[in-house]
Amino acid sequence: MGDFGEQIGVPLTDGMKADIDERVRRAAYRIISGKGFTNYGIGAGLAKIARVIRDDDRTVLTLSMPTDFIEGLDGVSLSLPRILGASGVLATARPPLSPEEDSALQRSAQVLGEAKSSII
Repeated sequence: MGDFGEQIGVPLTDGMKADIDERVRRAAYRIISGKGFTNYGIGAGLAKIARVIRDDDRTVLTLSMPTDFIEGLDGVSLSLPRILGASGVLATARPPLSPEEDSALQRSAQVLGEAKSSII
């Protein structure tokens, strides 16, 4: 299984990946420099999700939802790149993980599962 770009038929170059990484890491700083605070960030994100659904844009967004395709994560929500359209999530990227990443993910899932169990 390849990276997300390959999965959706748009291979990502190293330059594109670096640009995405930089934009994600600096998003809060851009909001703060423009508005002085990040209070509108959540509202802007929700407005974008609503527009994508309304217009059936089939846009790739990072969305959190139960992710059952990774062993041991049944019922645990993960934020992953997902294609969203009018009928909901149409596809989810399945990121390739190294053994170390998989182990860290399993630990995080266990913590999330325990937290979920404590409030249900």
